[in-house]
Amino acid sequence: MGLNSTKNDEHFVELVHNQLRRLVSGMVASSVHQMQCGKLIQESYLRFATDMGLSASSRNLYFMAAAEVFRSLATAKAANPGIAQIAADETLTRLIRGRLSTLGVTSDQASFNWALDRISERNERAADVVKLRCFAGLNREEVAQLLNISVKAADACWKHAQWFMQQEVEAVGTQEG
Repeated sequence: MGLNSTKNDEHFVELVHNQLRRLVSGMVASSVHQMQCGKLIQESYLRFATDMGLSASSRNLYFMAAAEVFRSLATAKAANPGIAQIAADETLTRLIRGRLSTLGVTSDQASFNWALDRISERNERAADVVKLRCFAGLNREEVAQLLNISVKAADACWKHAQWFMQQEVEAVGTQEG
């Protein structure tokens, strides 16, 4: 289900990013800080789907694209935004860093991103679970529903991904030290 690096996927991620920026820009600052990533993405999706006339099946793709947006913001990989977009991106970045902190992501963002790339190469479903939980702000039940798997399977992917990513980060730390 993960997004590929095709031009269409990249364009869709850019559309989602712009939609999230518009939503955040139009909100009162205090209400944005109180909002959770998942709620922000859901609100953004509802507005986007209405504006674009999208079907309900596009929700999964939208959430995966939003997870990629938050991932790129968290790891400072976002494209250089214009002046008007900087404040929105800073707000979105604060939201996702807060989300990662509450999930106990203790490694630096670059190491976490590198480990996520490594697991994406080996187990796309586990990587999707991580992206949706960490970057889209979904809980385990929502992830299972979105990926059309059982909660037990989502939990197993999450645990496997946590273990694998921790091993990767520790291995890099050992090689550097």
